[in-house]
Amino acid sequence: MRITALDVATCAGGTLVGEDAVAHGISFDTRTLEPGQAFVAVVGDRDGNDYLSAAQDGGAAFAVVSRGRSIKGLPCVEVDDTSAAMTAIGRWSRSRLDTNAAGRVIGVTGSAGKTSTKDFILAVLRSSFRHAHGAFKSFNNDMGVPVTMANAPDECDAIVLEMGMRGLGE
Repeated sequence: MRITALDVATCAGGTLVGEDAVAHGISFDTRTLEPGQAFVAVVGDRDGNDYLSAAQDGGAAFAVVSRGRSIKGLPCVEVDDTSAAMTAIGRWSRSRLDTNAAGRVIGVTGSAGKTSTKDFILAVLRSSFRHAHGAFKSFNNDMGVPVTMANAPDECDAIVLEMGMRGLGE
C-alpha cells in the first residue's frame, strides 16, 4: 500500500523530520526490508532505532523512530512510541482498503490451525478476487496484523487477517 511519511506523522501523532517520502508497505525487520518500504523501529527486546543505518542501506523510503533518534539522510517520523505508531499505521491502512464497502475483510483466530485456515481461505478468495491479500507466514500479533494491512496492494479487493491472542480479552 502506498503510504507517505506525512500520512504516518498524521495518523501516529508524530513529527516529520526531513522531506516527505513515499513508501510501498512497511517492515520492522531490516533483514526482510524491501527497497521502498518504510522501516518502523520497534523497541522491544532489541531497539529498532539501532538499525536505522541498516534500514537506510537497505533502501528504506523513510523510517518511524523514537523521538530524537532520526539520522541524517533518511526521512524520519519521530513518535513517542513506535509500537503504538505501528498500530496507528495498521488502523490507517485498514481505513484505506477498498474492501470496506464490500466487507471482504476476514479475520481468523483460535488456538490452533490459524495459519492453515488463513491460507485455505486466501486460496479460495484468489479464485474470484485478483488482488486478494493475506498475512505473510503467521504474522498474527500486534506487529504482524498492521504489517499485513499496510503491505496490501493498493488494489486490494479482499484481505485475510490472522489474529493470535496472548491473553483474555485481547
